[in-house]
Amino acid sequence: MIRNYIKMALRNLMRNRRSFFVNMIGLVVGFSACLGILLVLSYEQSYDNFHAGKDRIYRLVREDKKVEAKGYGAGIPFPMASAIAAEYPQVEATAQMYGERDVQVIVPSGPDGANRKFLEAKGVFFTTPQFFKIFNFRMKSGTTDAIREPGTALLTEDYASRSQF
Repeated sequence: MIRNYIKMALRNLMRNRRSFFVNMIGLVVGFSACLGILLVLSYEQSYDNFHAGKDRIYRLVREDKKVEAKGYGAGIPFPMASAIAAEYPQVEATAQMYGERDVQVIVPSGPDGANRKFLEAKGVFFTTPQFFKIFNFRMKSGTTDAIREPGTALLTEDYASRSQF
């Protein structure tokens, strides 16, 4: 019986080759589109999943409408955080973050008494202390209170291990 079905299917395919190939191409394109959409959605859903309140964290972006720099930016004006907190009482906390690449960092008074200067190509990020109320990054040593004082910094474990501070 199955043999008969296969034989009938092959006869119909040989008789209608053009429509068979059009249908197969449509099927392949449809499966490829579904797979692509699934991969994009799974990536978007897996981003920063380690934060405890991930379902309550939102990011604001700005839309640049200048001709030379159209697109979305990852930052908003600094007064906006306090305005959002004042206007929307349901907002629990706001934090501002600003990043720059190729920043020259100066560490005062090294072991020899001179300031040490170096260029940080990956970037340096500036933020407010409320950042650590929203995001729960674990500290290897020390506390997040370090960024309350001007001129202080928090280092990643990788950066601290390769630097001789």
